[in-house]
Amino acid sequence: MVRYKKGDLPDMMIFLITAFVFAIGLLIMAFVIPQISDGLITAGMNSTSQGATAIDELAELGNQGMQRGFLFLFVGFIAALMISSFLIRTHTIVIFMYILFLGITVF
Repeated sequence: MVRYKKGDLPDMMIFLITAFVFAIGLLIMAFVIPQISDGLITAGMNSTSQGATAIDELAELGNQGMQRGFLFLFVGFIAALMISSFLIRTHTIVIFMYILFLGITVF
């Protein structure tokens, strides 16, 4: 029954696909935000103090926010991976597969 399902190997593939999608999304945003802020600066949108403040906040989001986002994402995924690996009713040798998938995920 689904009610007694604690975790299995296909869940690991869903986890890897989710991690890949989130990482690609964050990577795209990490390259798009600096391009937008540079474009706003060259277009002369920073002539007022409010415009300059908004562009600086956008650039700060691109620099510090993305780094914190990557760190939060991967720490959360690693914690979820370790929790799910202990909830599987299989032989303990399977933990090495989880460690291998963890290395692939971090890479």
